Amino acid sequence: MQEKRKLSKSQGASTPTEMKRMQNVPYALAVSSIMYAVRCTRPDVAFAQNITSRFQQNP
Repeated sequence: MQEKRKLSKSQGASTPTEMKRMQNVPYALAVSSIMYAVRCTRPDVAFAQNITSRFQQNP
């Protein structure tokens, strides 16, 4: 992650077109893959995984 990069829900998809496009992005799969790496092999990336999982509901 970039230092001092702020993430917010307002950066997510807001129009119906954007939401439809994001439905094709396997965001939840990517977050779960990161979770596996954090828990099993790379505890040093736990902070980044925590931040990305906050936006899993509306990527």
